[in-house]
Amino acid sequence: MNVVIRDAETLGQVIRERRKLAGVRIDDAAALCGIAVSTLSAMENGSRPAGIDKILPVLEKLGLRLIVESDE
Repeated sequence: MNVVIRDAETLGQVIRERRKLAGVRIDDAAALCGIAVSTLSAMENGSRPAGIDKILPVLEKLGLRLIVESDE
């Protein structure tokens, strides 16, 4: 799956879809990632910006990776 992420809401949708596809409850995913359920919920909703220090562990635990590409 390749998705162009242009905002926090799209990133959150990808995270939620991947978590649900894996059959992991939000509280279990938060514990696995070492963050609060409220933090993961806000991340999935795109309602509160999360720092990269929170995003990267979530992506890693869900088997996702962040790739930065140039428009050139």
